[in-house]
Amino acid sequence: MNSKKIDRQIDAIINEFKENKFPVFCVTGKMAAGKNFISSFFESKNFLCIDFDKEVHFLIEEKNDEILKTFEKNAEETGLVIKTQEGKVDKRALGVLLFSYPELLEKQEKIIYPALSEKIKEVIKQTKAQGNFRGIILNATVLYKIPSLLNKCDLVIFVEASWIKRFNRARKRGGLRELEILQRFTAQKNLLDKYKDFGCTITTVKN
Repeated sequence: MNSKKIDRQIDAIINEFKENKFPVFCVTGKMAAGKNFISSFFESKNFLCIDFDKEVHFLIEEKNDEILKTFEKNAEETGLVIKTQEGKVDKRALGVLLFSYPELLEKQEKIIYPALSEKIKEVIKQTKAQGNFRGIILNATVLYKIPSLLNKCDLVIFVEASWIKRFNRARKRGGLRELEILQRFTAQKNLLDKYKDFGCTITTVKN
């Protein structure tokens, strides 16, 4: 789908919710589907876009000591080093560990997600009160894991792209080996079903 078609589809989505004075949309999709690209269209239409990947990284830095205390031993047992020479969490190594062991990923989410939920709810509240934006985009892959935020969304916009396009995009980004990319793809294979199970109103955008 080219940019003009995407732009028209997004205009149609916004128009559908024109009676809502401050809509909140979740833009989601599998790894490298193009969530940031789609979110940029909303930004151009005066929506505040919150990138959950960036917010999670901020919180990992904020909770650096707790993360290291929780996972450093697990990392050592698997031959990974998640602590840098400066005493900070190596986010790439932590990601490799967590996506290799779902039970550890769940443990990390219990550390990060409550704080993330409270932070974003406050941003939504303040942004709505200030009236400077048309609405908010929550750019998040697994928002279904945070019901308190997903419940605030008027619509879930699921971004789709072919497997090969996503793989090539992820590989070009660098930072992850091919096996690591495949691990993350596998972890997200039923992503759309997770949102359907939650009962969300969903529309798809092909990128």
